[in-house]
Amino acid sequence: MNEIIKQVRSLRKQQKELEKIEISLINSISMPTAPIESIKSLYFKEKGISEFRNMEQKKMFVFLGILIICPTFMIGDRLPYSVRKNLAYHTKIHPVQISYISKSVITYCSIYRDFKVEADYLYNSIKRSLTS
Repeated sequence: MNEIIKQVRSLRKQQKELEKIEISLINSISMPTAPIESIKSLYFKEKGISEFRNMEQKKMFVFLGILIICPTFMIGDRLPYSVRKNLAYHTKIHPVQISYISKSVITYCSIYRDFKVEADYLYNSIKRSLTS
C-alpha cells in the first residue's frame, strides 16, 4: 500500500513539473494580447489584398489568428469564445462558423501540403512583424 502511495506522489510531482514546462513552452509561442486588427492588416499586406475576396482567404486568416493568439487549440484545447467572436467580427462570419472552420483547417494542414506551406510562410512573416 505504501509503495502505491509513493508512486502516486511521484507521478503527481512529475505531472506538476510537466505542466510548468508546458505552460512555459506555450507562453513562448502564444501572443494572446496580439490584436486581431494587427494580424488582419499584416495578413492583407502579405497577401497583397485590401479585403477578403473568398472563403479560402477567410479560412487562412482564421487559422493564422488561432495559431498566433491561442496555439493550444491545435493540441485539443477549446477556442475561447472571445477569440471566436473577434475572428467572426473581422471576417463577417458567424462565431459558430468559426468553430467549424477552425476544425477544418486543422485537417487541411495535415492533408494539403500547399495549405501548410502557405500557412507556415504567412505565420512566420506575421509573427516576425508582430514581435519586431
